[in-house]
Amino acid sequence: MPEHTTNTKLKLLLIDGDSSTGDSIETITKPCDGVHYLGQAYQTLEGINLMQQYVPDLVIIDFHVPGSSGFDLLKWTKENYPKIKVIIISDSLKPEYKEISESLGADYYLDKQRELYKIAVIIQTLAASHSLINK
Repeated sequence: MPEHTTNTKLKLLLIDGDSSTGDSIETITKPCDGVHYLGQAYQTLEGINLMQQYVPDLVIIDFHVPGSSGFDLLKWTKENYPKIKVIIISDSLKPEYKEISESLGADYYLDKQRELYKIAVIIQTLAASHSLINK
């Protein structure tokens, strides 16, 4: 299994069946020097394959990703790559979903419609920290 490599850029992968979310993430990350946006997987198996190939530092997972639940993918990610930071995004912010996500190791849980702007701050903060650690 590949391990994290020393790199000053934060490697980011999005796993979401909605291409408009990918467009938003790409727009958010374009001006960030410290971020390498790996791209978007549109379903679970594709996301797992890309994680195994690139071992990103940050993965954004839609709770309703095609192919499984976001919970299943989050659990798989944290079991296989515990150092990867995970943001769960969802259109349905039920308190119990946030609790379950946190118990499975999600670092963040955001409302896809109302809190996407927070992703920019999170990405920039993680990228700055990643850059300092890997200098």
